[in-house]
Amino acid sequence: MYSFYQMRIGNKRIIFGAPQNFGFSDVIRKELINLGYIIEDFSIKEEVFEYKSIFQRLYNLYRKVIFNDYDYKKKLKKEAHKNRMLDQLQKIPRADYAFFIRPDFFPLEFIAQVRNKADRSIAYQWDGLKRYPGIENYIPHFDRFYVFDPQDLSYSNTYPTTNFYFDSFKSTNITGPKKAYFIGSYEAERMDNIVAIRDQLMQLEYECNIIIYSPQSKQTSDIKNLGFSHIDTHIDYCDNLNNMMSASLLIDIQNPIHKGLSFRIFESLGYDKKVITTNQNVVHYDLFHPNNIFVLNNYNAEDLISFLNTPYVQIADRIKKKYSFTNWANYVLDNEQYLPIDLPIIR
Repeated sequence: MYSFYQMRIGNKRIIFGAPQNFGFSDVIRKELINLGYIIEDFSIKEEVFEYKSIFQRLYNLYRKVIFNDYDYKKKLKKEAHKNRMLDQLQKIPRADYAFFIRPDFFPLEFIAQVRNKADRSIAYQWDGLKRYPGIENYIPHFDRFYVFDPQDLSYSNTYPTTNFYFDSFKSTNITGPKKAYFIGSYEAERMDNIVAIRDQLMQLEYECNIIIYSPQSKQTSDIKNLGFSHIDTHIDYCDNLNNMMSASLLIDIQNPIHKGLSFRIFESLGYDKKVITTNQNVVHYDLFHPNNIFVLNNYNAEDLISFLNTPYVQIADRIKKKYSFTNWANYVLDNEQYLPIDLPIIR
């Protein structure tokens, strides 16, 4: 289940964990290895659960029938997962770092034990803290707990950072038809925005590749009726990157629960793509340029046409470097020289 990846360049060891959705943790792990780290990977993926005995299976059935308890099996899976992680943790040597992305994916007892194995313990919550009740219980277990939403800096022991782009991937020249790309999970409140953007872009002769994820059948029907592509399993990040590279325009729809910038903004920066976004806060960041980022806010058709016809402006190398994964990793791990990453004051 857990793999040991070793590359003795920097000879620094990281106990690493992240959700495996979209294959994102695999890319991060590989990038850390390329930077010279030894990685002990505890990234979580969904696994087939096997009951220990017929009695455990029968008791689960009893809980469902008598108490309408459909969470008992989930509790068994979490407990088994935690025990496997704790067993594996005991077998590895001491590490220079423990580094967890979305630490609330992991059992709190495991996170507490990890701290005894690492010289420094670091976390990054790449989603708003208010979205996940109980995350406050995790913060004290880390030396540094990084957040991407300026509002979350009000929590004690939180430090600023942003999302990033992978600088090992290079942008490609776009030829052929004009293409726009969006991928995201189904959220009813943002479908109208996506439809409006799609319809406007199609009038401007853009091919629109819009992919919506949902495992629910009713939402699947809504997605297809709107004319979007539907997926019920997470697309691999490398496939997502290929889709992105073939597009000249990216679409970013903000989740209103937080004010931080999504990965799409940084990918547009790193791979020289124009982007349409509903996140009004992007104007407060040093990467913003009105030729490159169109903030959707009661616009008219002429505004969008003017934006799309305006040449892309290359952003200063220092700013591009600042938001690259290489700099981001050095910054959050406080290792070697880096450009510090801060967050604007947003009220």
